[in-house]
Amino acid sequence: LPAYNCEKYLSEAVMSVLAQSCSDWELIVVDDGSTDGTAAIIDDFAARDSRIKAVHTANLGVAHARNAGLKAARGEWISFLDSDDLLESDALEKMLAASDGFDLVVGNYVTFPEIKEKTVTVEKQYHEPGEMINDGMELLMDSCLWTVWGKLFRRGIITGEFPQDQKYGEDTLFMLQQLKNCRSVNKLGTVVYKYRIGLDDSLSAQKKNIRMDFLARICREAESLFGEGVRDYMCIYYLRHMIILLRHIISCKEFDEKAVREKIIDAISNDYFVQMPLKQYRLYPQEMRIFFALKCGDINLIIHELMNKDLNALHERRNMDL
Repeated sequence: LPAYNCEKYLSEAVMSVLAQSCSDWELIVVDDGSTDGTAAIIDDFAARDSRIKAVHTANLGVAHARNAGLKAARGEWISFLDSDDLLESDALEKMLAASDGFDLVVGNYVTFPEIKEKTVTVEKQYHEPGEMINDGMELLMDSCLWTVWGKLFRRGIITGEFPQDQKYGEDTLFMLQQLKNCRSVNKLGTVVYKYRIGLDDSLSAQKKNIRMDFLARICREAESLFGEGVRDYMCIYYLRHMIILLRHIISCKEFDEKAVREKIIDAISNDYFVQMPLKQYRLYPQEMRIFFALKCGDINLIIHELMNKDLNALHERRNMDL
């Protein structure tokens, strides 16, 4: 559990682990150089329960914190929990019960405190890598596979680390890389995780850290894993995040006009975007207009389309899961 300045929610997250019907667990809480009361909360829990281990590091980001937790972990199975989220009381018991013969168990999740419609995880078992590759589109369209939480990883399959050079999407790249090592996956329809929504301030802070070259790495990793059949889907993924990034840059006060133009030029110069075929992807009309403007390279037209108020309503209706 990585923790940074989360004193408001941390106790609730830890209590959801303490409430587990399965008692044979170790909770490693990594304080990422917090400046509020987070460190004290962690130390207090660790002093009261020997199963809880406190790790304190400098503020180096969530990827570094997760890596520190992995290094400290002693269990056969690894699960990740974010500091503002919760585990269902029987989450570990249900995932462990479904783990026999599998390298990865994927649980379902719900959002809270506001319940919003999400893609439902389809129950399915994959017993060999080829089955997963053939089912690449279904796996990518399942929103549960884009994050590391709500899952149980067999420790032996985990290789590498969370990339520490990026603060947005690092868990997606890690997830895709671990899928390469999985011989078998058990996807459960059972809800094991509660994902808190509505923390817009932290999300907004992350947006300005999105790098198009990092998004391209994610897309290429997915295509390397599942093949050319998922290319169009990854192009759509890339385009939508590109639009989110550029719209945030335009509205962000810390970027002047020159910086905005430089960011747009940098985005449309990325190799992945340059090589992206100009075709009718399954996008909304507003998104297609922006795509054509981006391909055209007219900076003024791009800015005009990105500032279109219709796009605000579109994103609200789609409830895009970032």
